[in-house]
Amino acid sequence: MIAANESCPQTGGTGYQMIRNINVENFRCYDRLEISKTARLNVIVGENGSGKTALLEAIFLALGRSPELGIRYRQQRGLAGAFAGPPNRIEEALWRALFKDGDWSKQLSVTLKGDGPESRSVRVFRGKQQLSIPLREADDSNPNIVAPITFTWHDYQGIQYSITPKLRHDSVEIEETGEENPDYHYFSSNHNPSASETASRFSALSRRGDTKKIVNMFTSEYPFVKDLSIEVEAGQPIVFAALKGMKDKLPLAYVSSGMNKIVSILVSIAASPKSVVLVDEIENGIYYKHLPSVCKMLHQVAKNNDAQLIFSTHSEEWLEALAATSEIKSEEIVLWRTVRNDQGHDVAVFSGDDLRAGVEYGSEVR
Repeated sequence: MIAANESCPQTGGTGYQMIRNINVENFRCYDRLEISKTARLNVIVGENGSGKTALLEAIFLALGRSPELGIRYRQQRGLAGAFAGPPNRIEEALWRALFKDGDWSKQLSVTLKGDGPESRSVRVFRGKQQLSIPLREADDSNPNIVAPITFTWHDYQGIQYSITPKLRHDSVEIEETGEENPDYHYFSSNHNPSASETASRFSALSRRGDTKKIVNMFTSEYPFVKDLSIEVEAGQPIVFAALKGMKDKLPLAYVSSGMNKIVSILVSIAASPKSVVLVDEIENGIYYKHLPSVCKMLHQVAKNNDAQLIFSTHSEEWLEALAATSEIKSEEIVLWRTVRNDQGHDVAVFSGDDLRAGVEYGSEVR
């Protein structure tokens, strides 16, 4: 498989890899959805309950490689991740809500078409299909109960990876696919970034000597921060901040959860060149005066690392900052507006020029 930082054939004249087409069927609130216009920065707006988070989850499900995402999505939406009871009830709690109207008699699928490893698909269905190849044959002597649900991914080379989770009364056993695909990242609106994951990515950048640009960007915007570094606290590596006027460093998360989020997103992009990074409610925790600079930082780091960003927002100030940033070309921006009506859920797509014209003339673009 081509690694995330190696070259792939380019198409479309953008000069970098990215998802170019998204097709969703029977996932969450979406019956059928196709998005064929994408860019480096893809902004999702829309009313509450119109499908913004569901769209991000659909994309990340295809980019992922484990049914464990069903558990993670529950937790990110504030539901419990621990279970007890009959296996069929656990199965239902874990995965039924992924299907449109809970109808898991139908297959759900998400297909991403792109230039490289991000060109992937996933199918989720109940019952056995002849073409589905599990990682290993079921063992009749195994006391686990095999859940009648299967997740099947196809990578950009057409290789198939399938997993059928196994359930006990008190646990879920999920095998590994054995696939080594590039890192893709999803930052939910309700969960703080993992301190250990952020520290690991920061450390990887530090070993390559690549942290200076990010640290300089960050400390220029927040001048009371002198430096960022990895320190070990209670056996766990954490990103610490050296602050002006303070002798001891502090974990960055103690200084500001919003600042910590910015650094987490930046190092995720920088540590995974040619990756796709998804952020739900990107404005959360960021003071409005910093939005223009944060916008520039994200764009610059994404551009330097050939990354694609897909994020949702409710913030008019964020959209104004995005539209006003002269360093970002209009062709690098696409606006997706999720819509909920009597016919169901859909997405209307607008260009960067549309976004800028709407902001300039005071139209409601959210």
